[in-house]
Amino acid sequence: RTFMGVLALSGVSLVGSAMLVGAGGLGLMMLFFFTIKLLEVIYDGQLQHQISGKLRATTTSVAGFAAGILSIGIYLGFGTIADRLGTFAAFGTIGCVVVVVAAGYFASVRHLFS
Repeated sequence: RTFMGVLALSGVSLVGSAMLVGAGGLGLMMLFFFTIKLLEVIYDGQLQHQISGKLRATTTSVAGFAAGILSIGIYLGFGTIADRLGTFAAFGTIGCVVVVVAAGYFASVRHLFS
């Protein structure tokens, strides 16, 4: 739950960076990238800890491949939005998607445990 909370925080900071121009927006953009990289390290560590034996390398490789494919989709979507509506709109849209993913997780967890 903390992981997804930090993910939601990163999405909010990206949306905020799209709304603020100047040093405040740059600071929020830096917060976004810091939290995303922090979550990536935590996720990779947890993945390595959960897997044992010969499947570790294969699972890590598949996870990296899937992340690469997802990144391509995000870059293409970002480019399309930026081309039509502007760069700040693209950052705001990606930030909103991150927040929606985290909110969806919290809603599903609340549904499962209530």
